[in-house]
Amino acid sequence: MGNRNRDVGRGGLHIHNSVRNARLAARLAETVRRCETQGRRQERASVVTSDQRLRSILDMLETCRAGLLSGGNADSAHLVSLAILDVKMRLHRIGDAEFRALCDEMLADRSAQGELGPELEPGEKRRPLLRLVK
Repeated sequence: MGNRNRDVGRGGLHIHNSVRNARLAARLAETVRRCETQGRRQERASVVTSDQRLRSILDMLETCRAGLLSGGNADSAHLVSLAILDVKMRLHRIGDAEFRALCDEMLADRSAQGELGPELEPGEKRRPLLRLVK
């Protein structure tokens, strides 16, 4: 009989451990859910913060470009315009390949409509309107 009581005791211990493990698993699952939710919130907050920072930089660059244009510095204003374009691409998450495809499509449309300017002499090269360098 002594062995039987010990076996029952072990069985009870096994059930007790199973219940405790189930509670721990439930708490662990809840903790993981909370961490995932918090991580998503932080990710969204960092995107918002990053976007706000880019918008602030964009405003500053546009102010600089306007100042350069009013001061007669068209070449410098053009360079700042390229920086503005780069910031806008980042802000709207436009990749290089997507931008390149857009430029190619626009050039094809302009050449089909004859908007690219006067005809070139044989052997003469046209200066690129915009070249993407990375």
